[in-house]
Amino acid sequence: MTLTRRQFSSIAGVAINLLHAQDLRMVKARRKPNDEWHEYPTRTLDRVAGFRPVAKAPKTDTYGGRLDRKQRATGFFYPTKLSGRWYLIDPAGNPYVQAGICSLAAGRSATNLQNLKTRFGTPENWAAQFSDLLRSDGLTGCGGWSGVDLLRGAPHRVAYCNSGSFLAR
Repeated sequence: MTLTRRQFSSIAGVAINLLHAQDLRMVKARRKPNDEWHEYPTRTLDRVAGFRPVAKAPKTDTYGGRLDRKQRATGFFYPTKLSGRWYLIDPAGNPYVQAGICSLAAGRSATNLQNLKTRFGTPENWAAQFSDLLRSDGLTGCGGWSGVDLLRGAPHRVAYCNSGSFLAR
């Protein structure tokens, strides 16, 4: 019997999932608010071989980088491999793992704008309060489609990345 690469990959994927079924946890999710819920396999840190949570979280810098593993400070984020794992090094020279929220935006619809105005007063107040809330919850940044123009002006800035497009100007 001859298998194509695609057929072999499909069979191997199913076999690996069956072998590691005890490592998987099923979660319910839906792609859009009105879609039906479906179960999807996922892995969590508590099931990663050799993972042991630390008793006390390491101290962090203003970017959220670990102060206990200093690297070369360049003023920019850059990737490097430490102890066999890839990390981003933050501008201050500390290993950094982005833990953030994608699509963090202030008022993209009339309803959202009204709610923002009622709760925060101004978009600038929203950015200031929300960046502090992110940090207090252990989150260090935000992803594409976020309101980075507002977040740039927040007193306690968070790291962010923009979405790129080959067709964007």
